Amino acid sequence: MNCYKAKRLLSRYIDNELKDESLRLKLHEHLKACEDCQREFHSLIAVKRLIAQKEKIKLTKDFLETLKLNIQNEQAQIIKIRWLPEAGNLARKLIPVPAIIAAFMFFMVVARLNGVNPVEEYLYADLSDEDIGILSGYVDSSELLTEVIF
Repeated sequence: MNCYKAKRLLSRYIDNELKDESLRLKLHEHLKACEDCQREFHSLIAVKRLIAQKEKIKLTKDFLETLKLNIQNEQAQIIKIRWLPEAGNLARKLIPVPAIIAAFMFFMVVARLNGVNPVEEYLYADLSDEDIGILSGYVDSSELLTEVIF
């Protein structure tokens, strides 16, 4: 038996809850040979003796009622505290959206006041002046057709 398995079985062994006789014998043999597990075994025995010596606490009649109220109050506080950071994170995530929209709108208004349509500038950036004239309706496409033919 290895130490890991032995240490997992020690509490049940001490409390006489280990029913499998072969397992009890293996653990007993392991404890004879392993000093580390012996120390663990003796520590658990000492803790058990200390707990047995402790006198029992006498509870008041309203102890359970007070305990339940305290637990409910703690749970209510935990719920309040848990939601606050989440609401704060949500607000921090949503604030940039209106700010970006406002900045875009400001840019569009300023550009329009200067006589520039940024959308058209972007769309028409790769077009020649003739193409822009056709798209804008300033140049008649039939004029261009006759120029190309002749």
